[in-house]
Amino acid sequence: MLDFLVRSTLGSWGSALLDFYLANSFWINGIILLLILLNVLGRRTYAAILTALISQISENDFDIRKGNSVPQMQKILDAAEISWDALAQTGWYPLIAVPGKTLPVVKNSENLKKIFNAEHLVELVKADQEKL
Repeated sequence: MLDFLVRSTLGSWGSALLDFYLANSFWINGIILLLILLNVLGRRTYAAILTALISQISENDFDIRKGNSVPQMQKILDAAEISWDALAQTGWYPLIAVPGKTLPVVKNSENLKKIFNAEHLVELVKADQEKL
């Protein structure tokens, strides 16, 4: 009875989709769980790299909190001489997941430069200052 009620509300396409899901639910759920695991591990890598980046900037006597605008942050990033290759070696996991993105990307120096650009760091600084 419940099956008939659900199928009548789904229509022909929805019933076909439900049949496909029921036949392949193990594999579909496995893929979803794998993506979740990849994102969780990638977010941990993101946090570790962000911490290492802030540490590298601080070691060169720059205060990242003073970068309130994109040009100021770009000056800090240029002057701090960040070792992107060393940051890419942070952590054992080879992927990095950016908050707000669905899929993680490979952790290399080019991707790290794109992810941790001046605009993104300004947004992080402003969000951190709003929390205080």
